[in-house]
Amino acid sequence: MMISIINFTGVILMTSVMTMVVVVMWIRNNCRQR
Repeated sequence: MMISIINFTGVILMTSVMTMVVVVMWIRNNCRQR
């Protein structure tokens, strides 16, 4: 059960980090256009 919980938290962390990177890149692109 512990392994499944660790896997779940790991997936959430990975997805959150990926979304943060995408948002940062999108904001930088918008700033460049303006």
